[in-house]
Amino acid sequence: MNTRKTVSLFLYLPETKEMILSRRSESRTRPGLLQATAHGELETAEDDQTALARELKEETTLDIKTVRNLKFIKTVEAGQRQPEKCRYYLAEIDQSVFAGLKPTEEVKEFVKVTAKDLENIAPFSSAEMKGIDLFNNNVMYDDELGALKEIFPT
Repeated sequence: MNTRKTVSLFLYLPETKEMILSRRSESRTRPGLLQATAHGELETAEDDQTALARELKEETTLDIKTVRNLKFIKTVEAGQRQPEKCRYYLAEIDQSVFAGLKPTEEVKEFVKVTAKDLENIAPFSSAEMKGIDLFNNNVMYDDELGALKEIFPT
């Protein structure tokens, strides 16, 4: 089975020390699940920077030029249905840029979380076993939640 190559971009508000997550819309697989601000698969002949810019525009309506201090964090090998190699990135925005975020067909809403809030986000594996409603609870894929906990600026 081929390994999917994906990128995830977490946007961070340094003034309030909050990370911005997106909640998947009803049109997506596992609607209601929290994920990085923008996430998606690399298309043919696409590099990470191009994919990040495209996914950010598609999922948040923001232009990649509105973020600052974009940096690569790590690569995680995971995948729910097929092997996946995801490269995680972190970038900063300010409140005025956050105010411009708009829900899209792929994203129902944006959720701000602090480092303290991370303890209240359930890993998908345990939430699925317990039948937890993804829209009324904060749930993330286990690997993405692990990456978020590791990269959250202090």
